Amino acid sequence: MTQQKIISSYLRQAKRNCPFFIQKKLIIDLKNHLFDYFDDNPGSTLEDIINHLGPPEKFADEYLLLMDEPIRRKFIQKDRWIKWSCLTGVAAIVLIAAVTAFGILYEVSQTKVYYCYECVTENNIKQN
Repeated sequence: MTQQKIISSYLRQAKRNCPFFIQKKLIIDLKNHLFDYFDDNPGSTLEDIINHLGPPEKFADEYLLLMDEPIRRKFIQKDRWIKWSCLTGVAAIVLIAAVTAFGILYEVSQTKVYYCYECVTENNIKQN
């Protein structure tokens, strides 16, 4: 496994356990740390990195816990705000679609269709 593949594999696994907005900062810091590790220890494997840094999931959890409290709160609040905004937007779209559908169904049910027909009999036909 090449050095780049090992780094991307470890980063991908660590990224899964982080909130969205912290992932970018985690990846930048972790990538720099991994490149430094490979500079000091060329030919290392993924197992060597896991032995040195620990499992990627645990590294991500510890990274989150070691962040400054105000910064961590800011990232978590931003993440919550995005989730609630998306949920509210989807709920609004569903509500608008439901109201529109009911309005269309009401209009269709109130529209009366008039049929006009003409009865043609032999008495009505004019002879030339």
